[in-house]
Amino acid sequence: MREITLKITPISCVGCENSIKQAFKGKAGIISVEPSHITKTVKIKYDENIIDLNKINLILKENGREVIK
Repeated sequence: MREITLKITPISCVGCENSIKQAFKGKAGIISVEPSHITKTVKIKYDENIIDLNKINLILKENGREVIK
């Protein structure tokens, strides 16, 4: 299991947080998703044997979010 915290945009409210959680719901390899509009981050625990960072970034992009490098 790995844990990563990504800085993302846009995320400005609890509705944004819920949208991000919903985007990851049921995805294989995702253990937990904790978005925060306060810190503008999302903390994701995942099984790196099932899902990789590229796929996580793609899920965020499909949800209208961008990872800030």
